[in-house]
Formats: sequence, structure tokens, C-alpha cells
Amino acid sequence: MFEIRSQNSFLEKSLISLFEQKKIPLVFSKYNHHKNIIQFSLCGNKTLKIDFNEYSEKIEIPTSFESLFYKSFKILSNYYIKVGPLILNPIKQSLSTEKKQIELRYTHTLILSYFFLNKQDGISKQKLYSKIWPKDFELNISKLDTHLTNLKNLIFEYLECELNFKSENGVLTFNIN
Repeated sequence: MFEIRSQNSFLEKSLISLFEQKKIPLVFSKYNHHKNIIQFSLCGNKTLKIDFNEYSEKIEIPTSFESLFYKSFKILSNYYIKVGPLILNPIKQSLSTEKKQIELRYTHTLILSYFFLNKQDGISKQKLYSKIWPKDFELNISKLDTHLTNLKNLIFEYLECELNFKSENGVLTFNIN
């Protein structure tokens, strides 16, 4: 969903590594069709500039990673995906309607992000599984199915929306009522 970019390749690789350690949902894929660019630029040797959509922040360097993370989080927190009555903020890991909001677990945030971004064509169970658990060597579809069921129940219980999954030829699609 997000791609970190910088004209300085060392800076870019370092930032990707640091943000991966913080488990920011869906950051880093250069091969994702649904991405937003987070641009990091060095302005002289005393300032780092962060640009995302219409938001921008400057940080005096050297700085701590916590300060860099805070400024980046502040900018990215403005991003959301809306599908039907549901509004997903992947950075805050929250899902809301006009009336209510719930906090999500990291896994549920990833599942919804991939569903929302692939709502037209769906997403294969294998691809979704590998995106959520990239270090698993064996595919365990029942693990995915359990998380899907738990997510569906959570949304229904707290947001009173019905999330329905359909799997056809290994491709998951969904609709919201």
C-alpha cells in the first residue's frame, strides 16, 4: 500500500529496514499496484523532509528513530480506505463507521487492507496467506479461515456490518451489508 522512496538509496534501504521492524502495515512493496509514495529527502546535511500526499514534515538531523517514526506516523495517520460504510485506517489499525470505531489486531488490519485494495478482482487465498505470514514455510489455509471468521464476527458484533467472504477457485472476494 505504501512505498518508501528516497533519491539516496542508502537512506531508502535504512528507512525500509527500520519501518519493517515497527511492523507498519503494508509499507515497502515496490511491486504493489495500490501504493502511495512516502518520499524522504535530505535537504542539505541538517534536515530530512517527509512528503506524503499533501502532508509534509521536516526533521532536524541527526535525530532518533522514535522522532522520525512519530513524524511519519503523524503524516500517514491521515490515510484511510473507504469501502461501503467501513473506513479503514491501516496505520492506526482502526475500522469505523459513521457511528462507531474499533481497534484491530495487526493481522486483521492486513486482511482488510488487502481485501479493500483488491475489491474488484479479489485476492487468492495463497497470496493473502503469504502476505500476512511471509515467514511461514507451509501454507495453512485453516489458519487463514479462522482469522477471516474472527474478523467477520468482530465487525458484525461491534460495527453491526455484515462482511461476507466468498471463495471461488481459490480467489477470495467479499461484500459488505
